[in-house]
Amino acid sequence: MRRIARRRPRFGSPRIHDALLKRGWEGNHKRVERLWREEGMQVPRKQRKRRRLCSDNGPEFVAQEVTRWLDRAMVKTLFIAKGSPWENGYAESFN
Repeated sequence: MRRIARRRPRFGSPRIHDALLKRGWEGNHKRVERLWREEGMQVPRKQRKRRRLCSDNGPEFVAQEVTRWLDRAMVKTLFIAKGSPWENGYAESFN
């Protein structure tokens, strides 16, 4: 199980189970899941690339260097209208 997981780091326990079955191992998916958890094995999560950055009209986004960096990274900026904190409730909850 560990050897397959090392060769295929994106495989989770269901795909490991399928690979073990192809190699002649007899056991059900629940056993593989239990052994997977007992060994503390995890599949690294993929982080998707952000396409937008939402912010208020703060001074940090007026800076030309930041604007150029956002252009190079192909990130669109979305600005919140003045006087409307409900558009970014998560960030405003900390104020």
